[in-house]
Amino acid sequence: MVIQDSDSLILKTLLEALPELYQSCQADRTRLHDWEWKQEAAHTVLGEVELRSTTIAGYASALQKPDYNGSRDLRAVVSGPQQASIHQSETLRNWMQTEAQHYPDFTLYMETLETLLWLAVKQVRQEVTQTNETDRGT
Repeated sequence: MVIQDSDSLILKTLLEALPELYQSCQADRTRLHDWEWKQEAAHTVLGEVELRSTTIAGYASALQKPDYNGSRDLRAVVSGPQQASIHQSETLRNWMQTEAQHYPDFTLYMETLETLLWLAVKQVRQEVTQTNETDRGT
């Protein structure tokens, strides 16, 4: 399928770009750390993004492995992507509405993570659908 091949290439490209994007937002992360230190919130933006980046990069990396089997390895991502999405965190949603414009490089990193997540979900959904159709003989 052409769309899936295109999505796979984009997913691979974003995954490879992620470390460089992370490094390029160092100044924003330092400023954000200083800002958060002054806040008295239980959850931090940096902490929540770090957890999500590990999860999302793990999903995307698994999809790039030659022995990847969607129904075996990542079928759960089809039913539960909301857990890793930055939009499911009240802390991140609030921060994005009020502070994100002050941290453009870090915001770009977050948006790239979100795009990576949804491309991974899309790819897994397509593979699960194809597997189901093959199992049904259609």
